[in-house]
Amino acid sequence: MAGRLLTGFAIDRIGIRKCMALCFVLLISDFLWLQMAGNAWMLYLFAAIYGVAHGAYFTLMSPMAADLFGIASHGTILGSPS
Repeated sequence: MAGRLLTGFAIDRIGIRKCMALCFVLLISDFLWLQMAGNAWMLYLFAAIYGVAHGAYFTLMSPMAADLFGIASHGTILGSPS
């Protein structure tokens, strides 16, 4: 929930593309952190960061699709089955 709420503010401040890049950096570094996790607190930290970054990613998908492909294609892109 925190990632979804903070993403709106971040998009206004730094832009969609930089937010998406930051989100991917957080997710990748978090998965690397998980590989080294040896204690419970490291797992809890992973879960917190992953939750924020994953929530932010799904918030960014819609505006990123609109930014890249335009509003006319927005419904088709997000509504098509994967």
